[in-house]
Amino acid sequence: MIRNALKTWAPLAVLATFIIGTMYTVIHQILWETSYDTQIQLAEDWANDIVKSGVQTNKLDLGNFIDPSQSYQPFGIVYDQDGNIIASSVSAPTNMLQPSGVFDAVDAAANTETKYVWQPTSGVRYATVIKRATLSDKSASYYVLSGRNLGLVEQHQAQLLWLSFLGWVITLVGTLVALNVHLVGRHVVRHYKARREARKTNQS
Repeated sequence: MIRNALKTWAPLAVLATFIIGTMYTVIHQILWETSYDTQIQLAEDWANDIVKSGVQTNKLDLGNFIDPSQSYQPFGIVYDQDGNIIASSVSAPTNMLQPSGVFDAVDAAANTETKYVWQPTSGVRYATVIKRATLSDKSASYYVLSGRNLGLVEQHQAQLLWLSFLGWVITLVGTLVALNVHLVGRHVVRHYKARREARKTNQS
């Protein structure tokens, strides 16, 4: 009976693993992609303020001055075409220069915009978007960055992993128990019917 139960349960276990694994992957990806939504909007708005509205970079409203390693608020930084910081809402740390190749990637992008995970200091990661803003007369180009601490997103992802694992274990155990109860019930019914038939035969 146990062998039969395991043979029947194995395909159910594979199916449950596939479904829960797919759900985890989809939700994880949604959490990851949506972590950039606010930064995309801010970077594009700030770039438009420079290009279309003619706002001076030192007068851009980049938000409150914050230490992004200690806050989940978005922050903004404007770099000149040489990669130097010319405006920022970051109070600390002071070294927020971009690694080599980032601005080249922005220039190569079809919409002159790129998103990536940035880790300027150990232990802190930011969901970051950079948009290039080139003045209409081509006299200057700037790189507008918007970022936000990924701490909350990483917490949500850890919770999702734990809940998915817990759901997977409960599903496997639940289906195995239910299947065994079903098989035991069928065995009891068959045994009862066999005894009843045997009684009828003896009586006749």
